[in-house]
Amino acid sequence: MIFDWLNVSSPFFWCSVGSIFLGAAVSRISRSALGRERWTFVYLYLTVAVAAGAAGVFVPGPQDFLDIRLAYFSAACVVLGFACFRFAVSVGVPLLLLSAVALAILGISLRGWLPLQ
Repeated sequence: MIFDWLNVSSPFFWCSVGSIFLGAAVSRISRSALGRERWTFVYLYLTVAVAAGAAGVFVPGPQDFLDIRLAYFSAACVVLGFACFRFAVSVGVPLLLLSAVALAILGISLRGWLPLQ
């Protein structure tokens, strides 16, 4: 299913959330001049990443967590989170706009379809 990662009971959703926040934490760590207030965001991002990773194991069950596609998907989400938080203007804003346009086009094109039952 294409939208399997949007299902809250799927490990793909929780791994995407955790991986994006892990990428955000790595982005904050990679900056050269970290002040005291920025470490707070690093700890906050790591806390959300660990909580989402734990939810990814416990919500769907551990049998769904051993999928190799999940590792590739998580790695891509870490890179995406790092790029969006590190280069917010050059990567984050255009990616947000492209995602919004893609979801709008997808929603419009699938509007006439009937769900399978």
